[in-house]
Amino acid sequence: MSDAPQLTIAAFGDSLFEGWGLMPDQSVPAQLEKLLRQEGRNLRMLNFGVSGETAGEGLLRVDQVVKAKPDLALLEFGANDFYQLVDPEETQDQLAAIIETFQAKAIPVLLVGICCLADFTGEEFKADFDPIFTELAEHFSVPLFPDILASYVHSPDLLMLDGIHPNPQGALAIAQALLPSVLDALPRGE
Repeated sequence: MSDAPQLTIAAFGDSLFEGWGLMPDQSVPAQLEKLLRQEGRNLRMLNFGVSGETAGEGLLRVDQVVKAKPDLALLEFGANDFYQLVDPEETQDQLAAIIETFQAKAIPVLLVGICCLADFTGEEFKADFDPIFTELAEHFSVPLFPDILASYVHSPDLLMLDGIHPNPQGALAIAQALLPSVLDALPRGE
């Protein structure tokens, strides 16, 4: 496999990708890179995660990701949108604009969804927010990893003291959960 060309994956999102509170090698993208290399994949992950960002803020810097010319973009925004009660339609429009930007440059996208935590938002907001990722995936014909929180947020031993960000074991749990979807989304050899 070492003679296969090296692929580049851009992990584009918020603190869940940046690795808030973690050492750089403990972040989800770093751990995912290790897992992919164990699968014999010759690739490198570029971490474009920025803590606190909404989809709208991500849209403002999507060109940085495009300039890196990744072979695959993992698109992960939404947590800060629901914490800040950003109108779900606005979040959906901004994510759509990001996907359109990638598709215009022929960069494949794996959409990493998130299910809203109703404790923060209420059930009505959750009902409006949660479907946006499925709708985007269907509209743009991109693969969807449905909920990044599901792999760790309900397990206290995988959480930081803030009760929401993953600790190193939580980040590994996310990376392990993402691995099959990323493998499926990787461009096939020429």
